[in-house]
Amino acid sequence: MHSNLVTIWLWTAVACSAGQDGLPASGASPGTWLERLRLATDATDAAHYEAARSILLELIKDADGPGPERERLPVLWNQMAMVDYGTGRYLDAERWFERALAAARKMNSPSGVTLQVLNGMLLLCIDTGRFDKAEAVAARFESALREATAVDPRALAHYRADLGALYISQRRHLEAGQLLAAAIEEAERQLGPEHLAVTGLLQQYGVNALVQAKWTDAIACFERTLKTTRHLLGPEHPGTARQMNNLAIAYRHAGRVTEAEALARQAAAVFENRLGPDHPYVADALQEQAATLRKLKRAGEARALERRAQLIRRKCDRDNLLGGTVGAGELALRNSHH
Repeated sequence: MHSNLVTIWLWTAVACSAGQDGLPASGASPGTWLERLRLATDATDAAHYEAARSILLELIKDADGPGPERERLPVLWNQMAMVDYGTGRYLDAERWFERALAAARKMNSPSGVTLQVLNGMLLLCIDTGRFDKAEAVAARFESALREATAVDPRALAHYRADLGALYISQRRHLEAGQLLAAAIEEAERQLGPEHLAVTGLLQQYGVNALVQAKWTDAIACFERTLKTTRHLLGPEHPGTARQMNNLAIAYRHAGRVTEAEALARQAAAVFENRLGPDHPYVADALQEQAATLRKLKRAGEARALERRAQLIRRKCDRDNLLGGTVGAGELALRNSHH
């Protein structure tokens, strides 16, 4: 099963205001590169990835020269990584992240840029099941954190959510729960209870409950994250669909199968509409819907969805996926005594 609950769809790759998060703002003025970067970031957050890609390619072309504009490249490459990540092009995303990190080091970019890139790399490693590399990236983040003069609380919340996801994948559930509970409390105090960075932390807290067969706790977390993403992102955003699928898994394990099937079906429709029919998240939602249909004794319908999910994954593996993923749904099944 590849129902990967660990993935966090919810955080913004960069903040696009002059000087914020350490972004270089050399010569920036409204309507120029910074405004275009804002448009690209907004498009990425709204999952309009092709629009974001088009803007970023133009910005990269403008900056990739001998002048001072080259200082913008780590930010632009990092944003391009997030676009490829969102579309399931994981190999391309990793190349952009590596390129951005190397350039940030060479150009002595502000610490905020380095932390953003490392956050993205950490999430990618976890999402593709490369936990040894994830630990190395986390160590690099900790080192950069110690050297930073100021840290955006959003970046810190994202990192702690990612680290919680790593602990969950390693079955370090007590550590994950303690880390995430403290991080949620701090992020709510600094950012407010409905901030997407808080939602990312709550998502991981719910995952940690789910893989320990604590269905009631998991449902409470995912109902809250779904309510927040619907409010902040809208019902047709992939981030909202991810929370639908999370809640569907929790409902299924708790015996609320009819509700689970409806949510998984909605999630699959949103993913397909916004990301295309061959995105790995479509396969995740189809697989979850199939699991609910089997519980409902509708095996024929389930087999058809499972075949389609398998074809999507084969295409993704052939095209651009890095290895397999370890989903919380699978871990929940392993750990469940039901």
